[in-house]
Amino acid sequence: MTTKKMTIKYWNSLERSSRERALYHVFPINKCIVDMLLDEEPNPQQSPFWGLVWKKVRIPSNESYYKTVINKTTFIP
Repeated sequence: MTTKKMTIKYWNSLERSSRERALYHVFPINKCIVDMLLDEEPNPQQSPFWGLVWKKVRIPSNESYYKTVINKTTFIP
């Protein structure tokens, strides 16, 4: 599956549950970080946490029902 870079507009369009699942894949044992990021505006240039999310989470470029892809191996609806 081909992917595209994540954008703030696309991230904000996702349902909260999809964003939460994606964040848990990036930070699997850090519930505090996930909770913090869910409640703040993404800023990948200034925040190392958001930079990591933007590095790992991608947008599927085909018309699949998946909303995000993590490291080209995990597909999140």
